[in-house]
Amino acid sequence: MSCGKKVARDYSDSAQQKPAKTEDEDQLILFLVFILGVAWLLHLHNAYKQFELFWVYTLTIYNNKVYAEKLIVWPEYIRHAL
Repeated sequence: MSCGKKVARDYSDSAQQKPAKTEDEDQLILFLVFILGVAWLLHLHNAYKQFELFWVYTLTIYNNKVYAEKLIVWPEYIRHAL
């Protein structure tokens, strides 16, 4: 062993030893991305529906103040606003 001697290594073989991506792996990745996309769209649709229902209930309660006062025990500052 000599100090300061650099050993040159050939890394060209290591790049060739890696298994190449197969078409099945690509299809699996695309399938998973598709499933995640569909799940995300369903989540957004559900969130939109909940938001829409929130506004429907809010407008219903606002337009029907008597029903709202019977349905919910409002704090005093909200009762005055209605």
